Amino acid sequence: MNRLFYFLSVALLIFSSCDDDSESPNSKGELQLGDRSLAINYVALEGLISVGNTSRFTLSLFDQEIEYENLTTELQELEVYLLIDFFSKCADGVVLGEFEYVNPLDLAGGTVPENSYFSTGSLTTRDSNGAPSLLQVSDGTVTISSEKGQNEDEVEIEITFDLTFSDGTALEGNYKGAADIFGALDILEPEDCAGGSNGPGRLFANGQDLNIVDGIIGDYGVEGTHRFYEIILSSTEQNGVDEPVEGETYLSMRLASEGSEGLNIGRYDFSEIVVPRNYLEGGFLLLDFDPLTEISAGWVEISKTGDTYTIEVDLDFESGRDVTGRFSYDFRTYDLTVNEPDPTSNYFSWDGVTYTLKDLAIDMYGPGFIHYGIEFFLLTEDYNSITENTDFKGVSLNVNSLGTEAFTQGSFEVVPVDNLSVPNNNYALSLVYDNPPSLENTGVSGTVDIAYSEADDEFTISFTIVLDDDEQIQGAYSGSYVNITPPSTGRKLSYLKSTR
Repeated sequence: MNRLFYFLSVALLIFSSCDDDSESPNSKGELQLGDRSLAINYVALEGLISVGNTSRFTLSLFDQEIEYENLTTELQELEVYLLIDFFSKCADGVVLGEFEYVNPLDLAGGTVPENSYFSTGSLTTRDSNGAPSLLQVSDGTVTISSEKGQNEDEVEIEITFDLTFSDGTALEGNYKGAADIFGALDILEPEDCAGGSNGPGRLFANGQDLNIVDGIIGDYGVEGTHRFYEIILSSTEQNGVDEPVEGETYLSMRLASEGSEGLNIGRYDFSEIVVPRNYLEGGFLLLDFDPLTEISAGWVEISKTGDTYTIEVDLDFESGRDVTGRFSYDFRTYDLTVNEPDPTSNYFSWDGVTYTLKDLAIDMYGPGFIHYGIEFFLLTEDYNSITENTDFKGVSLNVNSLGTEAFTQGSFEVVPVDNLSVPNNNYALSLVYDNPPSLENTGVSGTVDIAYSEADDEFTISFTIVLDDDEQIQGAYSGSYVNITPPSTGRKLSYLKSTR
């Protein structure tokens, strides 16, 4: 049974069997209940089990000193017993301050307040004839502040009440003095709570707490006039910029930060077009794997204190959901930029991404009917390190020079691989591989330029090729190579001759 309601039921039974006593003199606090003054002489705080990103505790006030741990037996001596159940928006401990009343029916409907709150509270007193009376809180605020006490299980506390009970009676007043601590209760300053006084993860979708526990930032680098970032907030811990996993809440926000220096502090308004300022490019929300819904309007505001970012959001989604709130955290940042090589170095660009070419392998087919052929394999990994399990990309250039005596370097026209006629000139066939032997695309037009330095025994290659999906690849390579020509052919690299 909930401790609060257990004590309420016991209190009425015990109070009803006791005689009326006079109010305690020299009280440490005084509450005004209508036209009646209630003396307060003892206060206890008890930490309870935390719920989500909130820490729960009870506050009990009595007219006289008691043995709190023996409360059920002490109740018969009491004139005044005020009990309130609080929820502090901090997962790491209790942050004191102002607590507002929230109707329990609203909580039952799924609404979770953005600020610290209480929803149950009662005051048990005796009338002039000694008969007990129980009043339930129906509205109001309680403000609590504290300083460390003389020992670790005591604090100096100040409490101000402004409450209304279900019968319309008002309770006002304050208490200032010592309070005993029971249970697991850590009182923190707002700055000591991860994410500030609201705690980490205090974001709400249509009033539903998203229970965010982790946040990361992906840096995609500069494109045009902006640097692009993805901020991900999740209900599970992330290992890098992962795809959502089953059952988690996952909020992704794509930000365009003006300039190239870093993630700018300030506001990012949603825009479907590039604008000359910070803007929110888009994003999406997944709730327990409900259908993914895209951002349709709203804004994100970013601030930073030390290493802690605070992300405040007010977002609308295509599904009709909205997300509001803020999340403060020491975000982990991941570098997701593609290491774009110097265009004069070894590289090839494909589908908007630039890859570094690390090796060249050649297979000399030798003389054919009217051509001399070599196949050049340009690879994103060292040829000798590649196994059947290696994930790499490559470009194959099957280059054929006119004449059968030797390969002649020069410029070669790219023709489709299914061309049934053999061109009467220099030509090249091109294939693009993604983790070979998975063939992705073939070339249909373009040029390939080949040069060979006999002194350095190196090739210089450049190419611009249109693929069969109308995409274009281009790249360059200059350096040494691995000869993978089968030895049985007897072909050697000395057959390469320059006509330049």
